[in-house]
Amino acid sequence: MYAFDAIAVDGFSDIAQHTGPGNPKPNLSTAVTDSAHDVATAYVAIGNAMIKADYAASTRGVDAVSAVLMADALYNEFNSDPTLGAQTDFLVTFPTKQFYVDPGIVGTAIDNYQAPFEEVFGGGYAAGKTTPADAGNSCDAVSAKFVNRDAAKPPSNLLCGTPPRGNSNFVCSESQALRVGAHHSAPGALSSRGTYDLEDDSTCAARVAVPFDTGTVALGLAAYGLQMRPSSDGKVFPGLPALGFAAINYINANVTPGVLSNYSAAYPHRSSASCTNSTNPQGGCQ
Repeated sequence: MYAFDAIAVDGFSDIAQHTGPGNPKPNLSTAVTDSAHDVATAYVAIGNAMIKADYAASTRGVDAVSAVLMADALYNEFNSDPTLGAQTDFLVTFPTKQFYVDPGIVGTAIDNYQAPFEEVFGGGYAAGKTTPADAGNSCDAVSAKFVNRDAAKPPSNLLCGTPPRGNSNFVCSESQALRVGAHHSAPGALSSRGTYDLEDDSTCAARVAVPFDTGTVALGLAAYGLQMRPSSDGKVFPGLPALGFAAINYINANVTPGVLSNYSAAYPHRSSASCTNSTNPQGGCQ
């Protein structure tokens, strides 16, 4: 049983938001920090600076929330050592994804998705070339870089696909479990159905089993050019608005004869964020 702290968004609205039963609002798209001027402001921590980005609250309030959650990469540890009965799942969720890809919100055409995502729900894998398993998905290509505890990396002579498609790792739901260390053919820590296997692609888009049992993963969310729409003053945040944690489970079958013991823990993902300026590329973000 895994416990994880909820994430709160500070300064979400400068007015009280309340509606009757059955009304989907307020929701994450109704952010407004200056209702008098129709502005939703995001403050994004990048390095030792706090970057301010403004969006039109009436049409792009969700972008302010997404900017706060933006990550160009997520980082965490994993353990799939079979001698420990170890299993690891990465839980990755995109809280605002529906507002960019839900046909009921953005429209039903295959290309009605909004950045930073690249496919509407129901678009399926490979821009509409659906299979039964992918027909309801909205897939985005991500990279996965593995390093073991001795700082060794997988071999680099791996096959490459053609970004952003091909044989890449994909995240296709608003929330998903990514099983790490699938080469042991063991269930994930959550034993979740429909779990994706997170495999290595240390050159670009190859899919091979992770060659070691313990280490760290950098899940690249901006590896294939995913980025948000520019803010009012041209600030662009690469990656995806993401949260989550690593769930790790260990099994000890030798506590005493006939006694089986499980140990589990949840570790929040670390993340990095970056920013460019579409109107002044040399000026960067301030």
